[in-house]
Amino acid sequence: MKNEIIKPKKENTNYGHDDVNQVSDDPASYTYNFISSGEFNNCAISSTTSKITCWGDDSENQVSHTPTSDTYNFISSGFLHNCAISSTTSKITCWGENEYNQVSHTPKSGTYNFISSGHNHNCTISSKTSIITCWGNNEYNQVSDTPTSDTYNFISSGAYHNCAISFTTSKITCWGDDSNNQVSHTPRRGDTYNFISSGDFHNCAISSTNSKITCWGNDHFNQVSDTPTSDTYNFISSGMIHNCAISSTTLKITCWGNGNYNNQVSDTYNFISSGKDHNCAISSKTSEITCWGDNQFGF
Repeated sequence: MKNEIIKPKKENTNYGHDDVNQVSDDPASYTYNFISSGEFNNCAISSTTSKITCWGDDSENQVSHTPTSDTYNFISSGFLHNCAISSTTSKITCWGENEYNQVSHTPKSGTYNFISSGHNHNCTISSKTSIITCWGNNEYNQVSDTPTSDTYNFISSGAYHNCAISFTTSKITCWGDDSNNQVSHTPRRGDTYNFISSGDFHNCAISSTNSKITCWGNDHFNQVSDTPTSDTYNFISSGMIHNCAISSTTLKITCWGNGNYNNQVSDTYNFISSGKDHNCAISSKTSEITCWGDNQFGF
């Protein structure tokens, strides 16, 4: 695996498909307030224009078909597709691969304030009712088993499963693929949570009482067992088989699991997103993006 650290460069303004380059094509001399990393591409929302910029793999037009006629306040990148929420209408737009109708079955009615994309499915939360709607691939009932008896304020989609945080109890509910206990080992008692991130077959959540991280599911690369315990955190992002979190005390990034991602960035950050084998973070000082990790298609 090729590890690269890309620092912002004023002359770097080419964000398009160039042999994937999900790291080296980061849109450097602009400022952003939101970023989402797919398997091999990234999409970010400008802090000045609320427009979306995507770069990296464009094999399913997940970069070149990025919408340009609206403004957005939320985006989520799946395996080979992306979905975003309009800041003017709160409607959802999706583009990219559509093998499982994860693009074409996007809800046309209703307004939404949160969306998360898995490999080939999406889940969104209604801004009016806080009810979850999912669509796309249903191989592991990650769509049909969507809970309907509660309301939610946060959701994260893994490869073939989802986890959501209850609006009323702050407890976590997961459903879909349970091949690595990423559903059945969900914390059931005790703590409450305010943030969750799902990797392909594992999850990590931040406690709302002590800001500590709990992870469960696939641990083949110690992405669960190596979870840090000596600090508190306010943001976490789970990649395929690794995680990165932002300290609430220092705003520094800690990563664990597969890959040598630690000690590769020294700035302070307020947002991070992890793809398959790469990460992108937004500086808390400059609002510019830094990406590091694998910069080639595949491993």
